[in-house]
Amino acid sequence: MNTSSIPPVYLITLVEAAKRLSISRRTLEREIVRGRFPTPVKVGSCSRVPVAALENYLALLVGDGAREPFLRKNPTGGALANDMDTEMLKRIRKARAEHSAGGTES
Repeated sequence: MNTSSIPPVYLITLVEAAKRLSISRRTLEREIVRGRFPTPVKVGSCSRVPVAALENYLALLVGDGAREPFLRKNPTGGALANDMDTEMLKRIRKARAEHSAGGTES
């Protein structure tokens, strides 16, 4: 197997991810349980967050439409599945559109 064609995946700890978001580790864990943050990858007994997943999450928060919401592999081996349900994504997009159109005050 030629490993030179496999792109590297950079992983960080939950504490590092929480620091980058300026929140506590516990708050990050609650976001994961609620399905608002990507499910961490297990490396042995350790939980790690792919840097790309963190970047996609931040892009979704700040409204960068060029990136899709975080994705994770389907545990049954199928294609990728969204961590966030479709209705929640619709609500986020609607609120973002209303905000950018001046429909809501901050």
